[in-house]
Amino acid sequence: MNRMVMTLARWLASKTVKAQWKAQGRKEKIGELSKAANVYFTEHEKELIKQAWEHPIAIEYRHKDQMGRKTMITEFRKGRWVKSISPEDLQKIFEDYLEEYPEDRVVKTKVCF
Repeated sequence: MNRMVMTLARWLASKTVKAQWKAQGRKEKIGELSKAANVYFTEHEKELIKQAWEHPIAIEYRHKDQMGRKTMITEFRKGRWVKSISPEDLQKIFEDYLEEYPEDRVVKTKVCF
């Protein structure tokens, strides 16, 4: 599973536990929240991962990752070897790629479980 999705799922678990405690009027103690969030995550792992996968941040992350891979493949096919790229150069490569392949401007998601 993607590290970003797992991190987002754990954050959602922590956020849910905080909301439950706030509704009960309970104050959190140091270290208690992380333990409770871990228990909640263990009990609701599949639901939380699904929520994290569908979260707008995860969708945008996957789209950028997909665009980066497509861009690098295109550069390789053109005979250019890419080791590391500054953010400005990467943005320029993205723009050039999107001019050549405008259909990739649309965010596409494929859900596989």
